[in-house]
Amino acid sequence: MTITPMTVYWITRVDDIQGTFLLLGGISLVVVVVVGITMGAIASDLDYDEKFNWSLFKWFFVPIVCGAFAALIPSSRDLAAMYVIPKIANNQKVQEIPSKILDLANDWLEHLKPGDGK
Repeated sequence: MTITPMTVYWITRVDDIQGTFLLLGGISLVVVVVVGITMGAIASDLDYDEKFNWSLFKWFFVPIVCGAFAALIPSSRDLAAMYVIPKIANNQKVQEIPSKILDLANDWLEHLKPGDGK
């Protein structure tokens, strides 16, 4: 899997997409609540049918769907980690580094042992 300029672009855009879904969900929630309260006040004075009640209820799904999309879209940091960490973890050269560092540290500690006379 290679990282193309288009991949980098979408990694930087996902935060804006997530924010847009949060904004749309918040605005639609406010609109649905205000319309529901207003229509509830009007409905108490007038005779309304069940069809109108169901159509208003269906609009409550818009904020839920927008909120779900916003929650499920990963942030740009998450996407970058999903692309970079597997490449680093699966790289053979990177996996050899800890053993080389450990060998170097052991050699250095052996060299610094007291009583060697060095």
